[in-house]
Amino acid sequence: MTLQPDRARAAGAAVLASVALAFAAVGAGTALAQATGSPAATAGPAWSALTKAQQQALAPLRPTWASTNGASKLKWLEVADRFPRMPADERSRVQERMAAWAAKSPSDRARARRDRCEHGDEPARAQLEESIALGLRDRR
Repeated sequence: MTLQPDRARAAGAAVLASVALAFAAVGAGTALAQATGSPAATAGPAWSALTKAQQQALAPLRPTWASTNGASKLKWLEVADRFPRMPADERSRVQERMAAWAAKSPSDRARARRDRCEHGDEPARAQLEESIALGLRDRR
C-alpha cells in the first residue's frame, strides 16, 4: 500500500513530533534524577538486557546508556519499539538525533533540557497540529 504524499508527510510529521516529545521527556526525567540525587539515575535495564532490535535502534545511545536514568530508558525503549515501523528515512533521522544528543556534554544536555522546559516544543507541537489537520482533511 502506498501512502498519498500528504498522508506520508503527515505520518512523518507525527513520528518526528513523537520523537521530539520523547527527547523532552527523557530530558525532564534525567534532570529530575540529577537534581534530586535519585538512584533512578542508574535504574532501568542494562544495555545487555535489551533485545538485539532495541540495541540496533538505540545504538547511538550506547555510550551514555549506563548513566541514563530509568525513566529516560523507558522512554527510549518506547522509541525503539516504534522504530521498526518507521520509514527508513525517519529511522535515519531519529538515529542522527540520538547521536547528536549522546555527543553533547552533560552541561549542554542540561542546557537543552532547560531551554525545552522554558520555551516548550513549539516546532514539534506545530508539526503535530499540522499532521492532525492533514489527517482530518483526508478523512473528509
